[in-house]
Amino acid sequence: AVATDPALRDMLDGGETTHVEFKERLPRPEKLAKTCVALANSGGGVILVGVADDRTVCGVDASLVDVRGVLDRARGRQT
Repeated sequence: AVATDPALRDMLDGGETTHVEFKERLPRPEKLAKTCVALANSGGGVILVGVADDRTVCGVDASLVDVRGVLDRARGRQT
């Protein structure tokens, strides 16, 4: 079942805001890091990867996500 968590469902129903960003595909780590920094600078937020702008949940292959690389870039470190 997709989006059965009430908080996630609320974010999907509410659409993109200054604190919720949808990414249909997994962006390059540099671009995703910039989005993370922008959200952090505006008081925090959530990036939902695998969600289209029209709120369609399309998913992504989780094995392709380089979380450490994204975090290092967001912190200004190159990997």
